[in-house]
Amino acid sequence: MVGRTGLGAPWGPACTGTLIAADVVLTAGHCVLLSGLFEGYTEFGVSFAPQFSPAAPVVKVVAHVHPDFFFPFASPDNPYDAFDLAVLVLETEVDLVPAQLPPPGLLDDIGRFSGPLTVVGYGIPRADASPAERGTRRAGSVRLDEVFAPLFSTTPDAAVGCIGDSGAPIFRGSPQSHRGQRGVTMVLGVAHNTDCSTWMAFYRLDTPQARRFLGAFVELPR
Repeated sequence: MVGRTGLGAPWGPACTGTLIAADVVLTAGHCVLLSGLFEGYTEFGVSFAPQFSPAAPVVKVVAHVHPDFFFPFASPDNPYDAFDLAVLVLETEVDLVPAQLPPPGLLDDIGRFSGPLTVVGYGIPRADASPAERGTRRAGSVRLDEVFAPLFSTTPDAAVGCIGDSGAPIFRGSPQSHRGQRGVTMVLGVAHNTDCSTWMAFYRLDTPQARRFLGAFVELPR
């Protein structure tokens, strides 16, 4: 996810998102609001380049934040529902394989998730890195820790799970090296909050409140 401060201004990295339809990218609600507040972005877009640069192709979008979203951030110690979702509707469709959304209540059975989980993000690799390092796609395996009603927590990988990874997807399966060439992958949640070292929290996509919002933009699995 990228943004810019006005027409003709250069695009810059903002957050991470996931293609869930040919013209819809899923991200976190706070990515839209905080990027406007702190970086002055008034227009948003998406780039699918593995490493963002000012010359990377950008598709402009219209952002829609969950109407019930509010601050502050939830955490595993205080897992309330902040409704931290947004979708970016693309100006034109893209010819890429979208990720699948989960069926309702999938994460209620934590025993199903003994296999690897993968986070993919465009953020900085560690807490002391420069924000200028945002914009390079990284992937890492994580372990599922606790599942709550609105979100779930994981132990982050050293390569991913910090500033700029907000909105990032967590997928079922091991890290994939060839995007879109190994079939469709299911995304379980959207990166919501992290301390960049010991935990990373994801907003669940299989809950009724998440599905009500997403169902206005994409077809949902039953």
